[in-house]
Amino acid sequence: LTLAWIVPEGTSVKAGEVVARFDPTEMAKQLEDGQSDLAVADAYVGKERAYTGNSARDRTRQSDLARDELETTREFQSKDPVIFSKQQIVRAEIDESLSTAKLEHAGRAEKIEKRVSRSKLDLLAIQKRQAQFRVAQAAAALKDLTIVAPHAGLVVYVRNWRGDPPRVGDTVWPSQSLMELPIVE
Repeated sequence: LTLAWIVPEGTSVKAGEVVARFDPTEMAKQLEDGQSDLAVADAYVGKERAYTGNSARDRTRQSDLARDELETTREFQSKDPVIFSKQQIVRAEIDESLSTAKLEHAGRAEKIEKRVSRSKLDLLAIQKRQAQFRVAQAAAALKDLTIVAPHAGLVVYVRNWRGDPPRVGDTVWPSQSLMELPIVE
């Protein structure tokens, strides 16, 4: 984090007073990125649901068409050897087998597409939860960009390894001490 403001050294502060603020630019960017990712995930979920609905209707139509074709083939099948030639009878049996295979294939394809679609929706739900987590994390980090005095005291800066006090614009690392508040009575 980048230090945006710090109370001057030697200042007497009361409990709960703001003693330092960090630059919110990076956290605001992360929040916007997370919100954008969330909107994209929502759009993909909507797109996949629409595609799934259309695909299911197409597969149902294909199954219905294959079922109708099989019924028609069976109803008008050339089986009588007195009326039809052997070649016509064999062709009718092949047509029936083909229609049966089409119906079975349509049913299997429908089940597979449903499973694939469910898997895609599950993956999109995970992406959406990740985006929601990033949004919540960035929002919480934005709230934590101010440091308040835990008790009343006199501000004394903690110097770095070179002996320099913290300054506006410095990068501050996690668990790095900026100041101490000795209690002055």
